[in-house]
Amino acid sequence: TRKESSAASDVYKRQVKERMDFFTQSKDNLKAIKTHFRNGDLDAIVPLATQIRDWAEKMPAYFPAGSDGKPSEASPQIWLDFSGFERAANANYQAANQLVIAAKAGDSKAAINAFKATAATCKSCHKSYKLD
Repeated sequence: TRKESSAASDVYKRQVKERMDFFTQSKDNLKAIKTHFRNGDLDAIVPLATQIRDWAEKMPAYFPAGSDGKPSEASPQIWLDFSGFERAANANYQAANQLVIAAKAGDSKAAINAFKATAATCKSCHKSYKLD
């Protein structure tokens, strides 16, 4: 019925908004992490990298079929190649997890490399799975 499809549409819109908020948070966290590197504050990086990692882990669940309507910026390619999208999210998870581990260990060089890898996984996924 029309009422059911409207309710489903509302659920999708909420989910799209929520996932967009998670992506914005990750972007903001990356910027903050960069600042913490400049200040030599590895401890401050841990919770920010943990948030990125935790979002990457649950990210695919926020992209059910049919959730590509406005205001989504998700490319239809996500649903055409969902296993590729899952692999991209996993790559982001792995890189962010390495950042958490390195920052906790106080290993600045490894943390910087993991930060670069994390940012690269974001860029790579957006290139394939986000509309311009």
